[in-house]
Amino acid sequence: MKSLILKPHELANIDRLTCIVRPMKEPHGWTTKLIDGEHKKWPAKPVYDKQQKCNITGFVDPPFSPGETVFVKETWGTNGCLNCPIHYKFTEPNWKKESLNPNARWYSAHSMPQWASRYKITFVDVEAKQVCDLSIDQIKSIGVKSYTGFDGCGGHYSTCTYYQAFPNKYGVFVTAKDAMECLWDSMFPKHPYDSNPWLWLCKVEVVKV
Repeated sequence: MKSLILKPHELANIDRLTCIVRPMKEPHGWTTKLIDGEHKKWPAKPVYDKQQKCNITGFVDPPFSPGETVFVKETWGTNGCLNCPIHYKFTEPNWKKESLNPNARWYSAHSMPQWASRYKITFVDVEAKQVCDLSIDQIKSIGVKSYTGFDGCGGHYSTCTYYQAFPNKYGVFVTAKDAMECLWDSMFPKHPYDSNPWLWLCKVEVVKV
């Protein structure tokens, strides 16, 4: 079974996570031309055909397919024994510091075996989009939180909606797009939001193992 390492904000929103995004690996000779498929529109790339000695149109394959299930990898730890309980750094950040066992240690997310995982993700749908085209509902489904606040002066107040990019951290944004820009650039600095990169928008179902 394939695996997936979630971003910190995805783990923080795991109970209500319905979509994840990942940047598309743009191949050499990239074109933004869209190809009408039977169900989807996928960005296409020119592929050099040696026999025809010319470029032909190919497709960019998504990293995951609808119906595919993967297990989630994250930083984990044990005391080194066979039947020791598994600890997860995201929810128990001080476990190793507070542990009295000298064998306690953290292991990288990349090293997590399937039997130690506590979540599985099934991909319901996979869609190609550009980051600036994400709707407010799609941005919220990725993990950006919205809440109602009050704004005004001189005794006149009105309700307004604010958006928070990072759970449990201060700092809010007036628009969902601004929150998404901050979140995206923190996750994928090599694909800056201002360049409007292509991404895979994956609708998912999360199951706790």
